Amino acid sequence: AMDLRQLKYFCAVVDQGSFHKAADALNISPPALSLSIKKLETELAVILLERKPGGILPTSFGNCLYESAQQIQAKRAAVDP
Repeated sequence: AMDLRQLKYFCAVVDQGSFHKAADALNISPPALSLSIKKLETELAVILLERKPGGILPTSFGNCLYESAQQIQAKRAAVDP
């Protein structure tokens, strides 16, 4: 099942535009981050990120998840600072 950690990782990849930069920011290895995103995509049965030569871009579904994940994280931060 999807968890908040996966959403945090997904948002970091979108924010950074790169698995390597996101992994550095999260203090995890790029393969662990990539695996987490792949697992999330498999669970949701959608492609969330387009891997392009210039970097990583969210798909239309990825954009929707990103917006929702941002709201979830903001609400969590407000409740549990």
